[in-house]
Amino acid sequence: MVKVMALSSIKRLDRRRRILSSVRDYLSKYGYEKASMKDLADHCEVSIQTLYNNFESRDGLILASADDVYRFNVNKIEFANDLHGVEMIFFIVDSIGRDALEAPKLYGALLYAVKLSKNGWRSTLADSHRLYSEAIRGIKEQGELIEFMDPDFLAGRLMTRLINVVEDWIAGNTSNNQLQALRNVEVCLLLLGVVSGSAQQAVLTKLQEAYSQLHI
Repeated sequence: MVKVMALSSIKRLDRRRRILSSVRDYLSKYGYEKASMKDLADHCEVSIQTLYNNFESRDGLILASADDVYRFNVNKIEFANDLHGVEMIFFIVDSIGRDALEAPKLYGALLYAVKLSKNGWRSTLADSHRLYSEAIRGIKEQGELIEFMDPDFLAGRLMTRLINVVEDWIAGNTSNNQLQALRNVEVCLLLLGVVSGSAQQAVLTKLQEAYSQLHI
């Protein structure tokens, strides 16, 4: 009986994985604006009822897909390097920016999902927030973050700025060539007032580099 239940659970998880993979493929190609449950079901090669049984609604399906993508991105970042502090912050920013440029329609859907979440990015992007917080704590451990600054608060402000830049880009107000540079500028301007020493020098160097990219 236990083996039968375990096999059933494995099958459900595998079906969910395949559905979310197909949904990401659809969103990458067509975006989310006109996506109906029928469109998504056809692309996933399952019935509409199967989607409703697993995700309750179109928005629930998009949100689940976003959670899946962000979790994958965080794992990729965590296992790709052993950077710390400011270097880690810029690595995260650049990594996510590259992913967005490779799949703009998908990231438009992901931002839509963030807005759907009851707690905003604090729910959907919790793991990303943790990565930024850990990197900022690394700066604090080096004695290069102003004493009263809370890493979790600063990580939240940083993510809000980055999301705003991506929203402008998706709306067509920022070019592909400008996206990475503008994200780095926002991060640098936020950090400059709260870090010192080698961390501040690294931020100034990155800021100069980002500004030069904007004026090419």
